[in-house]
Amino acid sequence: PGVHRHLYRMKLHGSDAYSWLLLEARSVLQPDGSTLVFTCQTDITKQKRNELILEINKKVEEQKYRHEISFLREGTEQGLVAKGHHDLTADEVIEYFPVSGRAFVIDKESSYSDACAAFSEMPYYEQDRKALAELTDREHLIKKFEAGKTHFEFRYCRFSNEAVPGWVSFTINTFRSPLNGHIECFMYSYDIT
Repeated sequence: PGVHRHLYRMKLHGSDAYSWLLLEARSVLQPDGSTLVFTCQTDITKQKRNELILEINKKVEEQKYRHEISFLREGTEQGLVAKGHHDLTADEVIEYFPVSGRAFVIDKESSYSDACAAFSEMPYYEQDRKALAELTDREHLIKKFEAGKTHFEFRYCRFSNEAVPGWVSFTINTFRSPLNGHIECFMYSYDIT
C-alpha cells in the first residue's frame, strides 16, 4: 500500500524529440485482502522543458555575472574613470576602483545609498543631478531589475574643481548574485570629453 511515482522519458516515434511522463500508482488494500491499484499518467513535457529553459537561463546569467566580475577586476578601457560593484539588497559597496585622478572617491565604510548621495553632490547641471539621483537610487534599480531591465546608460556634463566641464558616460549593469540571491550592480564611468 502507498503511492509510487516514476518519471519516464520517452522518445517520440519517428522523431528526435522526447516526451516526459509521470506515472503515479496508488495501491489500496481491500477488506477482502486483495490489492487494488489506481494509476494516473500525466504528460509533464512542457513543465520539464520550462525547467530546462530556467536552468539554462540561470547558467547563462551566472556566466554573465562571472564575466562582469572579471571585467571589474581586470578590465580597462580607454577613458575609464572609475568602476564599482555594489550590493543593492544589502545597501553595500562591495568593491570600488577609482582608475583616474578625476574619479569620485568613495569612503570604504559608506553604504551604497550614502555613496550615491555624496556622488549626487558633485558639480553637475541640475537636470543631470536629478536624473543621476533617480538612476542610481537603490529601490529604483531593484524595481527595474525585477521588471527585467538590467542595463542603463546615461551621459552627463560634470564640472571639475576648476569649473571646467567634462562629459561622462555612466553605465550600470544589474544582476542577481548566484552566491546569495541579492540584487547587485556594476557601475562604470568613462570620460568622453
